[in-house]
Amino acid sequence: MELKLKKYERVWLEKYRQALAEQYPDLVEEVLVYSQRDSNIQIPKYTVNVVVILKEGDWQTHEDVNFLGHLVAGVSRVMAFIMVYTREEWLDLQQRDLLPYRKATDLEVVLSSVKS
Repeated sequence: MELKLKKYERVWLEKYRQALAEQYPDLVEEVLVYSQRDSNIQIPKYTVNVVVILKEGDWQTHEDVNFLGHLVAGVSRVMAFIMVYTREEWLDLQQRDLLPYRKATDLEVVLSSVKS
C-alpha cells in the first residue's frame, strides 16, 4: 500500500533519512513509516509516525536518533512521532505481540520500510 504523504512530509522523511545515513552510517537498519487508520483515536495527530530500528544502541543513542528527526523538521509543518528501538528490542516486542502502534494506538503499517 502506498503511503500518502504530503510533499513537505516526503521532504522531511528524505532529509531525516539522509541525516541518519550521515550521522549513523552503520547503525540504522530500517525506518518504518505508519499512518493512522482510525481518525477517532484520542492521541495527538502527528503528521508522520516513524519507527527507527537500530542494529544496536543504548538509551542515549535512542534519544539522539529521535532528536535528529525533530532537528531536521526545524520550523516545518512536520510533527513527527518517532520511536527508536534496537533490532533486538523490536523482535522482542513482535514475539510478545506488543508492537506499540498496533496495540496502543491501533495504527496500521502502510509502508513496510524505508531503508536508510
